[in-house]
Order: sequence, then C-alpha cells, then structure tokens
Amino acid sequence: MWVSLFLLAMLAAIAYMVLIQGLVSAMIVCGLTILSAVFAFAMYEWVAMELLLGPLGDLALPAAFIGTFVVPLGVLRLVLDQFIVRSNLIPSFLDRVMGTGCAIVAAFIATGMMGITIRMTPISNTFLGFQSFNAETGDANSFWLGHDRFAAGMASFMSDGIFGGKRLFSEDHPDFIQEISWSQSAHADTRHVVPRDSVKFVAMERGQSEVPYVHKKKNRNESAEPIEPESGREYLLVRMALLPDAQDEDQKHRFGPRQVRLVGLERKDGPRIQLTPIAIQDDNDQGQLRFLIKDDRLYAAYNNGEVSVVFDVPESFEPEFIEYKIGARMTIPKNAPKPKESSDDAKKNDSSNPLSSLNPFANRSNNNARSNTSSQASTSSTSGRVSGVKLGGGGHKFSNTLPVAMTDYQSAGADGRGDTLSTGHIYGKVSEQSSGSSRKITAFEVPDDKRMFQLDVQVLRAGSTLGKALEFAVKSVKNYKLYDDRGNQVPVYGQIVVADVNGDQVIEAMYYPEEVASTNRGGTRDFRLVKDRHLKRNYQLVYLFLVDPGVKLTKFSTGRKSMDLSNLNLVAPG
Repeated sequence: MWVSLFLLAMLAAIAYMVLIQGLVSAMIVCGLTILSAVFAFAMYEWVAMELLLGPLGDLALPAAFIGTFVVPLGVLRLVLDQFIVRSNLIPSFLDRVMGTGCAIVAAFIATGMMGITIRMTPISNTFLGFQSFNAETGDANSFWLGHDRFAAGMASFMSDGIFGGKRLFSEDHPDFIQEISWSQSAHADTRHVVPRDSVKFVAMERGQSEVPYVHKKKNRNESAEPIEPESGREYLLVRMALLPDAQDEDQKHRFGPRQVRLVGLERKDGPRIQLTPIAIQDDNDQGQLRFLIKDDRLYAAYNNGEVSVVFDVPESFEPEFIEYKIGARMTIPKNAPKPKESSDDAKKNDSSNPLSSLNPFANRSNNNARSNTSSQASTSSTSGRVSGVKLGGGGHKFSNTLPVAMTDYQSAGADGRGDTLSTGHIYGKVSEQSSGSSRKITAFEVPDDKRMFQLDVQVLRAGSTLGKALEFAVKSVKNYKLYDDRGNQVPVYGQIVVADVNGDQVIEAMYYPEEVASTNRGGTRDFRLVKDRHLKRNYQLVYLFLVDPGVKLTKFSTGRKSMDLSNLNLVAPG
C-alpha cells in the first residue's frame, strides 16, 4: 500500500514539474523518457553482469537498471536545453492540454521504472507494506496503477519493432515482471544474481508420465500419491551443474524453487512461455524429487553440485533455455543428452534390485517377462520376490489361479462357486492361509468364451534413467487398457497384490467382471491393507484381463503412456 502511495505521489510530482515547463519541454521529456527506458531495458543486464556484479553483488541489477535509465535521460535533457531556449507560441489552452498528456506519459513511465527497481532490490520480504511475490497465487503482486507493467510492456513492444536487435527482449523475458518477482521470492540471505557462466547444462529428458514426490510433514519420509500430467501435457526433467561461482558467501548452493525458470515455445511458431519447476531434487532426501515444493524454503544441490528439476509442459513445448537465478542462462541443445546414473544410483539399480528397470515389461534375471500359454489354470510358484509368494508363476501369463489358496481372509462383496471367486474383494495375511476355516478360494471364475491374462506390473520408484527422478506408477487404473491384434480394447477386470505391510506379508485380490461389462471401464477398488507406501520393495502387482481365445496381445496403455507387448508373443490359448 505505502509503496503504491509513494509511486502515486511521485507520479503527480513528476507530471507537475514537467507540465509547468510548457508543451515543448513536456514533449521533449516524454520522448527522452521513452528512449531512455528502452535503452535501460536493452543495456541493464550487460552493465550489471560485466561492470557491477563484483562490487555490488545483488544490488548490481537494480543499480544498473535505474542507472541506465536516469543517466541517459539527464544527459540528453541537459544537452537539448542548450539548443531549445523557448517554448512554442500556441494558445495556452492547447499548451496545457497537450502538455498534460505528455507529462502524464513521462511520469507514468518514470514511476514504472522506479517500481521495477524496487522489485529488483533484495531488501526483505516486504518494503513499505509491499511484497513483490505473492506466495498464495505464485505470481507477482501489482502496484495500484500498474506503472511497472506499462513500462515493461512498452519496452517489449518497441524491442519487437524499430528497436529490435538479433534477439528480441520478449524472447528472453516473456513476462518480465513475473520473472523479477520469481527471482526475489527466495530468502534475502541467498544470492539472487549470479555470473553468466556459473551454471552448466548437463542433460534433459521428457515424455515420462509420472513423477514421484515427497514432502515434509510430521514424518520426514512420508510419501504422497504420484500425480500424472493433465491431458496434452508431459513432464520434462532438466539436470544442471551449479559451479563454485554460483555459491553463496558460505560456499554453499541454495536457491528458491522459483529461482529456476524454463523458457520456450508453447508450440512450434507459438508464443513463448516461462515456467518454474513442479519438482526439485533435494539433498536432504538423498536425491529424491520434492513435489508440492514450497516458496518459503531453500533447496540445495545434490550429487556433487548437480540439481534436477522437473517442469510440467505442453506436449508440443519446444524448450529454448533455462535460467538459474538471474544471470546464469543456459541454452538447451536440440539433441540434449539424457541424464546418466551416478555410481551410487547404479549400485542401487543392479540386477538384485527388483526396481532396477524403468520398463515394467523388460526382461529380468527371474524371467518376469516370460509368458505362459500352456493352460488356462497353471500352477503357482511358492518361491520368489515376496517372502515365498510369487504372482503369476514368474511373470505375465494366461491363468486364472491365485498365487496361494485363500482360506482365512476378510471380504468385501465377495461371491463365487466352489473354490472360485466370481466377483468381489478378498484380503488377508499370507501366513494364515494354510489353516483358515473360510471357503477355500484358489482361482477366479472365467466365462467359457474368455481367457484370463495376468499382467505383471511394478510400481517403480527410483529406478529410471533420470537418476531417481521419474517413475512409472500404477494409478488411474480405470483408464488402463490392453490391446490385441483384432483391435479390441480390454479394461482391467481386477488385480492381485502381495506386499509387506508392517512386517506381515499381505495378499489382496479383487475381481469385478460385471462392473466392467456394464461400464466398459476398469473394475477396481482401493486396496484395504496395502497402500502406496508399501509398493516400494518386496511386492508384486498383477492386473487381470479377460481376452478372447486365440488373440495376440499387442499393447498396454495407461491412457498417457503405451508399451509394446508384441515382441513377448502373448497368444491366448484356444
């Protein structure tokens, strides 16, 4: 409020001082103000980075900005005063009306430049009641009259026109006020301006459908549910190396989440947009990505100064450069390399680790990608990854049997004949299934004209080539489809999971063929005992599909990501 009042008072004072000088003087000042503002926008970065960053630090930016505006304006005004010694001889009324217009424009631009300088100054979270960055909306707060946006918009417009150079101002600054506010959103005790060559681009990867994230609550290691991008969007990961020149005074790298921005074309030949990360690699979590990042905290480099950040971008997005804080701008090459795993990551992702592959259908040492087409009811194995219970006998297969006979379980809407489950949900501890008194269930009831296919899929965490940055999670199951060579799309009819829950091995099985028949969507419910946090290690998850006899399965799709199955030769028994 007080800053807006101050700028309003300055606007009135400047306009009055210009107006009383007469129309000619007002026109001159207005023209010089516009030229000086454009000059300032064009030159302030070079002056700040090359001349003032060393002696002034973060103050180099506001000093260079206001200096490159005021100095040319003052010098040119003094020079022209030597040549124009009198005003015009037009009627007083026209003189005042036209002079007032010129005076207001000049004052509005001048106070806009002052407002931008205030935004650039790393003083504190608030200055005279004004806070540049709004943490609730994630955008810049506005002055009452929008002086700063007017000045920035005018400079951008003129840069795109007669004052344009090889690279236009708007190409580097799609939203200049937003950019400045983002850079000032971090704590005042961390640097806001760094040298141009203090950050190095390392790698980029895009197109993954999901990102894991953790955030601090009472339990530091508590995980939250992964979130897929919206339709038409995808996640893009960029890894960069922070060099010593970008360190704070105590030789540490710290940055706020909005001190990293990505600029590129929304689509080919489309408008430029700038984005901030939705997830950041955090050293305190040993390289995991933090989702739901907070503007009121600082993040630090992990893995020898390298940082990974994830952006939510349109699928047609064409990245151009990424900027760390203000100054360190890195061009993203057209054929940017993908991130490589560090030695520590490689050790964690060796063949003994069940999470070692990003592709849930990749061949593993235990032949999980092997299909079994010998019969509709093959026997289950009693050895494997989860304490003696192995789903599907070692991988994908055509079978309607459960991995263990269920005799002691709880149920939700369960029904069936004999030893089969025709619909519903059953669950219990694996150790109690050999001596229970419940109706024994060993298989799912399958119509005579269908074959059950069990698709082995893991909820992968920390196993991607992005260095534990992306995952293939098992979410939105109702949208998952299995495709065959006849063009059929088959939804998920049920699922089986075996996982360790608080030290006990738990099995859950659900099967809803009637619901699928009526809705043509996946028939699944939430698990009762197994939660997402249990699907990290020592577990196995299987989706159940009912397919026609003799078809060859060709593709599995989550609705956002498709995986080719044709090379696995999965043919349903006749």
